[in-house]
Amino acid sequence: MTGAVTREGDSEKFVNQIYLLGLVSRLELAGFVSILALTVPTEAERLQKAWPAAATAFGELAGIEAGAPDNIEVFLPDDSAYTSSLRDNRTFQKTFSHCRVHFEMVEIGKMVVCQRLADNDYLISHHLAPPTSGTALLRYCLDPDTEAPEIIAARTGSNRFTLSSTHPALRFLGVSQEAVTDRDEDRCPGGKPVKIVNLFFGYAAATINAYGVGRRRVLNNGLHRVLALARAGVRFAPMAVMQVTDPNLEMPEVVVELPRDYILNSKRPPLVKDFCDARLAINIRQRRSTRYLDVKWSAKGGSVPWC
Repeated sequence: MTGAVTREGDSEKFVNQIYLLGLVSRLELAGFVSILALTVPTEAERLQKAWPAAATAFGELAGIEAGAPDNIEVFLPDDSAYTSSLRDNRTFQKTFSHCRVHFEMVEIGKMVVCQRLADNDYLISHHLAPPTSGTALLRYCLDPDTEAPEIIAARTGSNRFTLSSTHPALRFLGVSQEAVTDRDEDRCPGGKPVKIVNLFFGYAAATINAYGVGRRRVLNNGLHRVLALARAGVRFAPMAVMQVTDPNLEMPEVVVELPRDYILNSKRPPLVKDFCDARLAINIRQRRSTRYLDVKWSAKGGSVPWC
């Protein structure tokens, strides 16, 4: 189970975010507003009043820009030495071991975006003056070694831990198994341990990456850096592009927040440039939140007859 809880305290209670108001349905807006109204009712009311004009603006734009994401420009980055070295990076290798990946300079404005919200405070505090060219730009966009804020783990039940972080990208990373050592025997609550199953939690690799489906590029990670570059006037950004032949097999049913079929089949899905369009995007205040993961376990046994 994942979610967010409101942070306590009188200081820094709110975060300023950019919301793609014009691209949400009335039903989606109703759900978002019902939650927002619990903490910032004035903002919820403002969104409801502003939505008709924003939705109308997007409706007009959708007709004019039908097919825009399929007319995107891409080319190869210049510094092949740096991009080649990335393939030897352990984090990069593990992150993209499941797919075919190559590097491209992608026209960021026409990239499909799968999120409705961007943290404007984070943009200002972390990405106010991004590099705009050369190897510095490549490192800014492609370096897989991400910041790793502290994760707090608390036992909240006999078979449950709750992990929390101020970073919204906290996630479950995977499972491994290993043999038991003498040190592990000392830590075991009881019995004779034979096998250990490890659960890993942390953050995704920082490399900006996208799915490449035909001519379409679907942003999968790196929204805030892409937006920072767009604000700085950068038109093309380097990224790792995961080549997709069969979306049904190679992409999740939901990419970040939006259904796969929608982002691939819509003639005018949400694009990165929409976050910079005052007709479609609106600045809102929300309660600052902490990301958490609930981890529970149980064991179920049985018997299987021998053949």
